[in-house]
Amino acid sequence: MFTNPYIRMKKIFIVYSVLTAIFLLPVFVPSAYAQFEVTEPDLITDVEVRTPYNSGLKNGMTFNLLLTDFGFGVGGQYRRVLGNYTDGILDVNISVLRDVKEQTFVNFFGQQTTPNKFNRILSFPVNAGLRYRMFAESINDNFRFYVLGTAGPVAAYVYPYFDNSRGLGVRLPDQFVYDVFEGWNEGYWDWGLNGKMALGIDLGNNFRNVSSIEIGYHMSYFPTGIQVMEPNTFEFVSDNEVVIIEGGGFDSQKFFGTVMIKFMFGGMW
Repeated sequence: MFTNPYIRMKKIFIVYSVLTAIFLLPVFVPSAYAQFEVTEPDLITDVEVRTPYNSGLKNGMTFNLLLTDFGFGVGGQYRRVLGNYTDGILDVNISVLRDVKEQTFVNFFGQQTTPNKFNRILSFPVNAGLRYRMFAESINDNFRFYVLGTAGPVAAYVYPYFDNSRGLGVRLPDQFVYDVFEGWNEGYWDWGLNGKMALGIDLGNNFRNVSSIEIGYHMSYFPTGIQVMEPNTFEFVSDNEVVIIEGGGFDSQKFFGTVMIKFMFGGMW
């Protein structure tokens, strides 16, 4: 019996194709798989955050410039590094305190006058506390966030705003107003407590050079109260008699609170 040549050639072609596919499969499959393969970087399981503590720096000091609702101030800060993320701090500042009700006016000659003001106050707060670094593993080391809290005693030097040597008891014309360097010998000291809550930012990769900013709220409390504005009651001597005038004044102030922005420059060792 004779086989159809067409069927015979078809069987030969199928066998040849199958054999060719078997031999070429190992060549094309890895190449095709490589085109779709995704290469992932090695997983980093532990990254050490740079800090002054693990850089061998334990102490720091800064010079401070203060800006508050009451005016300007200066001071200094000592830092003691306690751990990678924790510092102990000691703040000493000099600033002014005012009453929030004060309004200052300037006359034609440039003289400043604050109606109803009775005393000026210089504040000398001493604060000790802690600050803690936040987001250390999420934010670069050249922009280090801190939250901090401090508390301590405060001394206030209170001296008159105007010349009362005439015994008037109240300020009348503007020419009786002292400038900031007058009336010191007529002042007195008062004592109280103060505290601060703030957010701090240390800038730069070089930990030895300190450039920092603090933004927070500062509070002072004086138990006996300080008479910043003209009081409700005046006493003065007239014709050898004590004259008392009541009403129209202000109560003494015990609590002083202000937003504070502090710029710090210094170094660590």
